[in-house]
Amino acid sequence: MKFGIRGKVRRVVADNASLMVRAFDVYLPGLYGDEVRSESSGENENEDALDILEEELDLDEVLALLPPERSTCFAHTQQLCIRDAFNDFSVRNSAAATVIHKCYSIVAAIRRSTVAAPFLEKIGVALQSANATRWNSQLTMIKSVLKDTSGVNSAIRLLGTKKTVEELKGVEMTILKEVVQVLEPFQEAMSQVGENIVTLSCIAPVVFGLEHSLELFIENKPLYCFKLANALQSSVKKRLHPFLERIDVIAAAAMDPRFKLAWIPCEELQKENISKIVDLIIAESTKDYKEKVQKEEIQENELSMSINQDKDGIIAKRPRLFAYMPPPGP
Repeated sequence: MKFGIRGKVRRVVADNASLMVRAFDVYLPGLYGDEVRSESSGENENEDALDILEEELDLDEVLALLPPERSTCFAHTQQLCIRDAFNDFSVRNSAAATVIHKCYSIVAAIRRSTVAAPFLEKIGVALQSANATRWNSQLTMIKSVLKDTSGVNSAIRLLGTKKTVEELKGVEMTILKEVVQVLEPFQEAMSQVGENIVTLSCIAPVVFGLEHSLELFIENKPLYCFKLANALQSSVKKRLHPFLERIDVIAAAAMDPRFKLAWIPCEELQKENISKIVDLIIAESTKDYKEKVQKEEIQENELSMSINQDKDGIIAKRPRLFAYMPPPGP
């Protein structure tokens, strides 16, 4: 209210850390009925605070003191989809997870070698190291291995007696290719929701795009990464579908000239979302008009009071901090 932005901050985006979630989990007793949970140790303090609020503020002012609606960061939530999938029991114990770990060991062994590393550099193969906490860096590592698997296997043979890893087999190469195929759309999606570009209008098209790519992958009957694709599908539905229920996400995508309504999979959904967008525009326009009228009425009342005070000669001087002191002498 101090800075005149009341009603303008609609949503605050934060990550999914429990601390950030609790920061917005704020309730004022009585506003939402008896079902609102409360801490037993602070019941008296909450009641006192509510009494003060009821005495000094109207309902609109009380609501203005509440924090704005919190939204999870879409990019961070998308990262959690990958984490959930690889933490799934069926995926964690799958051949895909085993081969990914082997790929990581191969890259680490070759990069440490004073013989194998120069050999790959000489033939133009650059193996990318992976950050253990960044799935996209691990995907880049896998791609660098698949770029020249015969060269990588030759480098492994150069390790000699120090060889701690085995060469990649044909089946393992196929598994790695499937891993790349199923994860590449997620990597592409990350490039669309970076901090330096407009993100809101990309959310809905990205969610539908990820679902479409996973459906196509499963329809092609993968030999080794079927469980991974299924786990990703479940995670996308659980974590990303709630974004599609937000009208601001729908409206932003529809008003983006790159997408318009092309991202909506069927005509029935298009009509439904158009109706929601029209209702939103009407509601916002009506709200802005009411606020404008109220502001003009307040200004007119203040002007009228000022004129009346001028006529009556009762305009009081602004109180000064040092008014109690006599004026300084000559």
